[in-house]
Amino acid sequence: MKYLKIALFTLPFIVSSMSCSSSFFATEDPANMTPGELFRSYCASCHRVDIKMIGPALKGAKGRWEDEKLMVEFIHNSSDFVAKYPNHAYANKLYEEYNRSLMSERSLTDAQILSIMNWVETQ
Repeated sequence: MKYLKIALFTLPFIVSSMSCSSSFFATEDPANMTPGELFRSYCASCHRVDIKMIGPALKGAKGRWEDEKLMVEFIHNSSDFVAKYPNHAYANKLYEEYNRSLMSERSLTDAQILSIMNWVETQ
């Protein structure tokens, strides 16, 4: 019974970490996808437009970063970003606020990431 409780407790964390992996649900070539499709395939398992989930709500995120290039770099690979910029206030705030969880590496282009973030602002 003890092991069943442990399994039932840990299963949601295992599933959520798998679903937050880059392109876990993506089946199409990202080059052929609209920004909304990219969001649903690469972001929606952990993010919503205006509701905090496993990760922060994305609407307004562009305004929370002082530099768009840094935001894109963080989205590409947040682990590398935090290691490269250990004193970045906003990245560290996110890291602490979300229980030291970081996103999986993203295989999207800068333009695709920006198209998603621009799309989010229109929703």
